[in-house]
Amino acid sequence: MEEKEESRSTVAPKSDEALAPIAFHHPSDKYRKVAPVAAVAVAVGAFLLSIVGDGEPNYDIMTAGAFGCCSLLNVAFISQAIYQQKLIQHHAIYGGERKGSKLGYITALIFAIFGMVILLGNLFSNF
Repeated sequence: MEEKEESRSTVAPKSDEALAPIAFHHPSDKYRKVAPVAAVAVAVGAFLLSIVGDGEPNYDIMTAGAFGCCSLLNVAFISQAIYQQKLIQHHAIYGGERKGSKLGYITALIFAIFGMVILLGNLFSNF
């Protein structure tokens, strides 16, 4: 019996066997998930606060809410682009599923640029 157990323990794994893929984690992942939720909370909160009264202060609350929401969505888009770019690098080094990484990266960049144009246009306009 001891010989049987010994022969099992001395068997080395074959080098041809596939190794388990290395999991991908990046800090931008939590920002890309939290920022859209915070953007919606800011927008809804500003809307609800502006309902309470009337006049110029309510308009200022809505403006701050719009800028806060737009800024947080830009943070989410930029975090998504960083995450996708790092995911592409991870797949290039360690291999793995590459489906959708480049499309996600390009889409996030387009949305981030579009959001920055809107945000900067609103900041520098005199409305």
